[in-house]
Amino acid sequence: MSNGARKFQENLRLLNLKKNWAMFVFLAAILFFNVLWMPAPAALTISVLALILFFLMAFNIISLARAEGVIRRERNQIFGIISRLTDGLIVYDVYFRILLINSKAEEILDVKREDILGKAVKPEMQQDPRFKLFVQAIFPSLAPKVKKITAEYPEVMEVSFAEPKELELQITTNPIIDPGGRLTGYLKIIHDISRERAVSRMKSEFITIAAHQMRTPLAAVKWTFQTLLAGEAGPLNEEQTACVKDGAEVSAHLIKLVGDLLDVAKIEEGKFGYEFAMIDIVELIERAIADNKLAAAQREISLIFNKPPVALPQIKADPQKVFLVLQNLISNAIKYNRKGGWVAVEAGKEGDYVKVAVRDSGVGIPANQMDRLFSKFFRGSNVVRLETEGSGLGLFIVRNVVRRHGGKVWAESEEGVGSAFYFTLPAEAKMIPEAEAPGDEF
Repeated sequence: MSNGARKFQENLRLLNLKKNWAMFVFLAAILFFNVLWMPAPAALTISVLALILFFLMAFNIISLARAEGVIRRERNQIFGIISRLTDGLIVYDVYFRILLINSKAEEILDVKREDILGKAVKPEMQQDPRFKLFVQAIFPSLAPKVKKITAEYPEVMEVSFAEPKELELQITTNPIIDPGGRLTGYLKIIHDISRERAVSRMKSEFITIAAHQMRTPLAAVKWTFQTLLAGEAGPLNEEQTACVKDGAEVSAHLIKLVGDLLDVAKIEEGKFGYEFAMIDIVELIERAIADNKLAAAQREISLIFNKPPVALPQIKADPQKVFLVLQNLISNAIKYNRKGGWVAVEAGKEGDYVKVAVRDSGVGIPANQMDRLFSKFFRGSNVVRLETEGSGLGLFIVRNVVRRHGGKVWAESEEGVGSAFYFTLPAEAKMIPEAEAPGDEF
């Protein structure tokens, strides 16, 4: 069959004579009336006009049919993609009327499309067991346990459920804005993180058990080296003393690493444990500097504390945990510095917070690695070449301790010039979060 014949058949199909028969019968009736009743000139004119109208209408019908076919194919393609998404997807208008829900959202939230599509969701619907999970996903504030990740759109929340089944979800909400800037609805993406969290808990439990098991033999190794160095097992020659000292240093490093791993595991489980009391941050800084004086002197680093010109108010905090933050930041500033360099610690009041800064003249941090600075096991590429020891866990612990206190931590750095680390702690106790939450990576 020729291309012309195939195209003619396709146009006839799109014309859909069965659907548009009334229009064609009407035009045929006009032509018949013209031939029988109208004078020849008028009949010819009307017949030509009717035929032109016929072809214009036929052309429009075929064009609309083609456009409708394209739209139908694109719509089916989009629905096919949405239905195969590994995350749940829900679209609803400003009246919370459900416009779209994919099969993954049905599976996660134990709901059937036909039961909720086109219906307006209301908070009281959670009383019906069939819709409990679904309603709490639409209104996360109704869920038993909610953690807000971002305050602005796209709004991200982590929601935990105990019933009707144990479930942990990350729910992302995006507004739908039309070209005129008018809000028309919302899009929710439902990501099931239950398995991820279970794996994370198993990993933390393994680290905790392994670290606890390592503590006792490492303590015995450390005690053995200390006994040898003290000469209690007999005198050592110079070479033996050097070997024992190296062993003592390595065992001390391993013990610190095990301690850091235990701290990280507890932070991830939200069980680090905090005991808040009223503290003087200046006294805590002075203690941390005194503890690091020897390390600074050994590296010929000037360690100074620029005391605030006016007395700072006492704040509510866990003194041991805040001391751990100071210890990590100051020891890092000394460790990753140059011979003859300096480390300066400052403190002051800034708005509703007490702000502490630890500045140094060290090697700095590569600009392309700054976004990973407070993540677990991160060590700058330039730092690894300079100092082989280090777990990369200190700044992760710092970030989560400061976050538990209701403060923030951040850094400024230029590679080859130096770094400045800042953290804030709220001056008012009411600004401290009520409960400890599981630590996060970023």
